[in-house]
Amino acid sequence: MNRRAVLAACSASALLGVSGCIGADDEAWSPDVTGNEPELGPGDETIVQIEASPVSGVQVTPSGDTGLGLGDAMVKLDIGNATKSPRPDAQQDSFPPTWLWDSQTSVEVEVPVQIADNAESGEYPYEVAVQEEASGGQSDTFEFTITVVDN
Repeated sequence: MNRRAVLAACSASALLGVSGCIGADDEAWSPDVTGNEPELGPGDETIVQIEASPVSGVQVTPSGDTGLGLGDAMVKLDIGNATKSPRPDAQQDSFPPTWLWDSQTSVEVEVPVQIADNAESGEYPYEVAVQEEASGGQSDTFEFTITVVDN
C-alpha cells in the first residue's frame, strides 16, 4: 500500500471517530424546580412549597441571607422545621443546610414562613439551590418571591 492510501485511510478513520463524538449530544442536566410565591400581610404565616426533579441536593435560603434568618427579619423562613419528601439520605450541616439524596429523585420541600408584624410591603426573594449529584456535579439556583401586602 502506498503512503497516500495509508494516510487517506487514517484520515477517514480519524474523521469518522471525531464526527461521532461531535454528533453525540449527551443530555445536559436540566432540573425542573418550582416554588410557590405567596402574598401575605404582616403577622401572617404560611408554608412555602417547593418541588424539584431530578436532583440529588436541595438548599433553601432567603436571598442574601448571611445569618440564621432569625432575629428581626421581616420574612422568616423556618428552615429547621422544613419537611422533606422523600427523607434525605444525608445533610450538610451548614446554614442553611443542604439536604442530599444518594441518587437523583423528585423532591418536595415545605418550609414554614412567618411574616413579622411590622413587615413593610414589598417583595422578599428566597432561593432554591439544587445539585445534580450529592457529591457535587452541576448546580443551579432558582429565585422565587414572597410578597408582603398591606392589610
